[in-house]
Amino acid sequence: MKRIILTYICIAVLLPIGMSSPGHALLALTTVPGLGENIFGIGCAMGWAELRALNDDPPAAIVDGFQSLREISRSVGYPPEIINEFDSILRRFREGATSRQMYPDIRNLRVRMQQISASLFTCGRTGDGSEPPNPPGCDQPLSCGFCLGSGIRGKWLAMGGESGILGCPVMNEADAARSPQGTTGRYAEFRGGDGGYIFWHGSGAKHYSCFAVRGCFFKLYKNEGGSGSWLGFPMDDEYNIQGGARQEFEGGYLTWDAQTSQCQSHRGGDVRTSLNGLRWQIPCGAGGGSYYCDCQDPAPVSTVLEGPTGTTYDVTLRFRGVVELKSYSGGKNDGSFWQEGGTPGSDPYNIYRLEISSPYQIYYLNRGTSGFEYTSLIDYTKTIRMAVGATVTLTAQAIDGYEIRNRDNSGDPIVVNGVPPAPGNYNGQFIQMDVVDVTIVRGVSA
Repeated sequence: MKRIILTYICIAVLLPIGMSSPGHALLALTTVPGLGENIFGIGCAMGWAELRALNDDPPAAIVDGFQSLREISRSVGYPPEIINEFDSILRRFREGATSRQMYPDIRNLRVRMQQISASLFTCGRTGDGSEPPNPPGCDQPLSCGFCLGSGIRGKWLAMGGESGILGCPVMNEADAARSPQGTTGRYAEFRGGDGGYIFWHGSGAKHYSCFAVRGCFFKLYKNEGGSGSWLGFPMDDEYNIQGGARQEFEGGYLTWDAQTSQCQSHRGGDVRTSLNGLRWQIPCGAGGGSYYCDCQDPAPVSTVLEGPTGTTYDVTLRFRGVVELKSYSGGKNDGSFWQEGGTPGSDPYNIYRLEISSPYQIYYLNRGTSGFEYTSLIDYTKTIRMAVGATVTLTAQAIDGYEIRNRDNSGDPIVVNGVPPAPGNYNGQFIQMDVVDVTIVRGVSA
C-alpha cells in the first residue's frame, strides 16, 4: 500500500509543481513523510533529478532538493561512497558545471543506488522477536506471510516460489552468522521437502549472489552450524557429479551418493573451489569527472590450486566483466582481449594480469588499443594448464590513480548479465573468473 501511495504522491507532487518550478518539485518530494523508509520514494526523487539534468534546467532547480536527498540517503544507511558521490556532484555544481554536464554523474549515481538498495531495505523481526504482518523496511510483497528481500525472494521465485521445491519460507529474512572466512549476508529457511536455505552474500567474492542449500545438504549443513560453521557460506548451487551431487562452500564441500542416498562433508577444496568466482576489482572513488573517476590499486588476490599432489589440469575459465582497453607489445594474442606474455604499454590505462606459478605463465585480460574514453564488456573462455599447488595471482593496476567510469561508447552503464551485482552495474571496473571445465592431464582426478 505504501508503494501505491508514494506512486500517487510522486505524480501529484511532481507534475503540477514541476511544470512551473522543477527545483521546488524535487525539494517538495524530499519532504514526503516516509520517503526515507521506501526505495521507491528515493528512486523517484533521483529519477526526477536525472530528468531535470537531462533537460539542462538551471542548476538551482536541482541543487537544493539534491542536498536534501543526500541527507535522507545518509540517514537511511546508504554507504559512505554513495554520500561521497552526492558531495562530488554538489561540489561540481558549485564550481560552475551545467546541469547537462552533470547528467551522466547523476544518472550513474541513481543506477548505483538502485543496485545496492536491496541490501539496505531487507526486513527482519521486531525487537521482541515477533513476526509483524508487514515488517518495517519490507519493500517486497510478502511471501507466504513472510518478508524476503529482493535478492532472496528473486532466487526463491526462480526456483518455483510457493509451489517449487523449497515451498514456503518459515521465517522473515534475517542476518546470517558471519563465516570464519569473514563473509556476511542474509538468509531465510524454507519448509519444502527436507527443508532448505537461501543465502545472500553481503560481502566477499560472491557479493550480491544468492545460493540455495536443500534436501540432504540442508540437513547436514544445518547440523554443522550453517554459515557460522567451518563450512562458511555456500559458494554455488549444488551440481551433478558422477554418482551423485556436490555443493561448494567457503571451507569445503558436501557430496551426495546416489546409491546410498547419504551426504558427507569434506574439508578443503579442489580446482573449482580454488578458482571459481575470483575477481579483479577497481571501484570508483568519489572524485573525477563525467567519464573518469579516481581510484586506488586493490591488493592482489592470490590462491593456491588445491587437489591431489602431482596432478596437472587443463582448466577452462570464463572471464566476464567491464574494463578499459590497454595496448600491449610482444607476446601473443587472440586478436581480441586475450594477451599471453608481452609488455604493457607505458600509457596510464589499467592493467589486468593473471599469473600462474606452475607451469609459469602470465596473461593480460584487457588487450586492445589504449586511449578510448569508455569501457568495454568482455565475455570469453580460455583453457590454461595448471599444476596442483600452483599459486594463481590476480593483479589489477590503475597506473595513474584514475580509471574510465563504467560507461559504453554511448555513455550508458554496462551490466554484465549473470554476474553480481547484476541486474545493477558495478561502480568501476571488474572481471570475474569462473570455472567452466576441468580436465586431468596426468595423475588422478580431484
